[in-house]
Amino acid sequence: MNELNISTIIGILKKCLWYMVLVAVIFGVAAYCYCSFIATPTYQSKVSFIATNGGFSALDDIPSTNTEDKLYGSDIQASKDFLPTYIDIFKTEGIYKKVIEKTGLNYSARELKNMTSVDARSEDSLFIDVVVTATDPKHAVIIAETIFSIGGEYVV
Repeated sequence: MNELNISTIIGILKKCLWYMVLVAVIFGVAAYCYCSFIATPTYQSKVSFIATNGGFSALDDIPSTNTEDKLYGSDIQASKDFLPTYIDIFKTEGIYKKVIEKTGLNYSARELKNMTSVDARSEDSLFIDVVVTATDPKHAVIIAETIFSIGGEYVV
């Protein structure tokens, strides 16, 4: 029966060291060539919205220098209840048609929809993150900024 100990393992690794280095170099060169010549770079731009139900009430009619906005627990819960609806609204093709009209970019509404992901930041968060992924970094920024500028009006 053959015994396997640490010196035997080290001896085997020393014999195969050149093969391991050669394989690592070959895969490194292959990965570099793929990234440089085949893969298309993509760029992301992200904007965030806060989902509210309009429950922030400014106390403008009270004659005081310390006017504050009040936020109630029911407003937060209502906003959380509206969050899936807001996300669904941001996933409709209508907002992407408005983005195309405003920017003049040469995309279809379906292409913009496929380039965009809309999700809640977390289950308990009121934030909606809109991430635009494009091959042109300028287009990603333009589309994200346009969605941000028209998003609030479109949801209403």
